[in-house]
Amino acid sequence: MILRVPLPSSTDLPTVTALVRLRLLTEDARRRADDTSEAGRHLALIALDGACEYALWLASRELGVRPTERASVPSLYKAVGDVLPKASLRGWAGVNQMHQARNLAQHAGVAPDVTQMHNWSVATITLIDTLCTAAFGVALADILLSNAVQDQELRTRLRWSEEALASDPAQSLTLALDALDEARKRWRAQRAEVLFPAPQAVDPDEEIAPPPPPTQEVDEFLEIQPFASDIGEYTWLRRARIELEQTGWIPSEAEARKALIFVTGWIVRWEIFDHGYPADRWDAHREAIEPPHTGDGATIEILGGQVELLPDLPGQPGRYRIVVQLANVPGRGRTAWENALNDAFSESAREAGIGPAMTTVDWYLNGMLLVHVKPDAGPDAVADVIEKAVALASSRYAAASAKTAELAATRDRLQADLRELVRSASSDDVRLFDDASVVDDRWLGTFGWLAVLKLCQPGGTFLDLSHLVTRFRDKPADFPNVHVRGGQLAFSITAITNEFEHALRGAIADSEELARHRRKIRDERATAFQSFATGFRERFPPLR
Repeated sequence: MILRVPLPSSTDLPTVTALVRLRLLTEDARRRADDTSEAGRHLALIALDGACEYALWLASRELGVRPTERASVPSLYKAVGDVLPKASLRGWAGVNQMHQARNLAQHAGVAPDVTQMHNWSVATITLIDTLCTAAFGVALADILLSNAVQDQELRTRLRWSEEALASDPAQSLTLALDALDEARKRWRAQRAEVLFPAPQAVDPDEEIAPPPPPTQEVDEFLEIQPFASDIGEYTWLRRARIELEQTGWIPSEAEARKALIFVTGWIVRWEIFDHGYPADRWDAHREAIEPPHTGDGATIEILGGQVELLPDLPGQPGRYRIVVQLANVPGRGRTAWENALNDAFSESAREAGIGPAMTTVDWYLNGMLLVHVKPDAGPDAVADVIEKAVALASSRYAAASAKTAELAATRDRLQADLRELVRSASSDDVRLFDDASVVDDRWLGTFGWLAVLKLCQPGGTFLDLSHLVTRFRDKPADFPNVHVRGGQLAFSITAITNEFEHALRGAIADSEELARHRRKIRDERATAFQSFATGFRERFPPLR
C-alpha cells in the first residue's frame, strides 16, 4: 500500500517525511527492546519513550493542539486524548508505566525490569499505531519504510521487499540485499573516484563485484561501517545471506523485517552523505575543462613543449620532465583518447628502443601531455616518439569512433524495430509495457546488447514482474539471460528474427492473459468486499 496522507495546511506541520521518520524510529526502538542486557534495556527505554513522544508531538500539531513547549509525555497524551475519541487510542497504561521506568533509569540509575520490556514494547507500538490511524488516517505498517529513500530504483526494490514480508520472507530478504548491493556499488564508485579520479562517469549498470574472499573481509566491513547503525546487525545480515544462498535457510517475517530495517537505515544515511557532498560540483568542473582549439579544429597539433630537470630524491633518481601542449584533441581528451594515447606511447617507445627510458606518461584534460624520461635518452628520439604516438593515437581513435558510430546506428535500428514489435504485440486493454530499449550490456558482462522492457505503472508491481520473468524464462533459446534490471525486464538480444518475433508475441500474450486473470480476481474480490462491508454496516454502526 502506498502512503497517502493529506498535505497539512501549514508548511511547518507534519509531512509524509515526518511520518516515515516516525516509522524508522519505532522500528529501531522495537529492535532495541529485544536486548535484555542492562545497558540494552536502558537504551531501549529511551528509544521507546522517544518514539512515543515524537508520535504525540506529530499528532498534536496535526490536530491543532498547542501544548506547552516543554510538555511532558503524559501532558502530550492528555492534550491529544482530549481531542480524539477515547476509544481510538490504546496502549497508554503500558506506555505510562514505561515512561516512569524510563525516568527512573535516566535520572536515578534504576535498571528497568527485564520481564516488562516486551509488554512495554507492545504497548508503545500499539499507542503509536492507533495515534497514526486516528490523527492521520494511516496505520503504522502502511507508512512504507521505502519512502525514506530518495533514489527511485532503490525505493522500488525496498517497496517490493516490504510488500513481500508476510507472504515470502525469503524473497523479501533477497530484495533487501539486492538494494543494499546496489547502494554499496554506488558508494564504492564514489570512493574509487576519490582515490583514483577518472574523467569519465562511473557506469551505473556495472555489476557489483562478488563477495570478497576471506582475506578481504576487513575491506567489506570498512565499506559498511560509515552508514551502519550497528555493525553487529551487519554481521548477522552477512551470515543470513550466506545461509540463504548456500543452505536454503528460510527466514521468519521478523528476521526479514530486521534485514529490511538495517538496509533502509544504511541507504538513508548514505543518501544523506551523498546529498551533502554531491559529486556534481566536481563533474561540472571536469566537464568545463577541454584542450585548446586552433586552425580547422580537427587536426591534432603540438603547440609546443618545455623541459626541466628534476633533482635526485631518495629512491627516485634525477630525470627530465617534459610537458607538451596539444590542440584539437578528439573526444576532448576523455577516456577513449587517453587509452589510445597510452597504448600508442608504449608501442612507439618500444619500437624506438627507448621504452625503459620513458618512466611516466600522464595525460590531463586541458590537453597537456606529461612525460618523464631518464637523462640518457636523446632529444630527437624522444621527440620522434611523441610525434609518432600522437599520430598513431589519432588514427586509432578515428577508426574506433567510426566503428562505434556504426554500432550505434545498428543499435538504434534494432531498438526502433523492438519498440514497434512490442507496441504491435501488446493489446490495448492490458498493455504491460510502456517502453522498450536496447542498451549496451555492462551488467552481465556479455559485451553485447540487452533488450529492456519497462513495465507500465501502476501495474509494475513485484508480483507482475516476477510472473513476467517466469513467462520469458520458459523460452531460454529466444530470451537468453532473462533477469530483472532496475525494476524492468531485460534479456540479451542480437537481432529480430522471425523466431524471435513469434516467441516475443507469445510471451507477451501469455503475460497479458495472466494479467487479465489476476485483474479479474482482484475485481471480484473488491466487489465481494463491498457487498460484505455493506452487509456488515447494516448490522453495526460505524466507529466514531
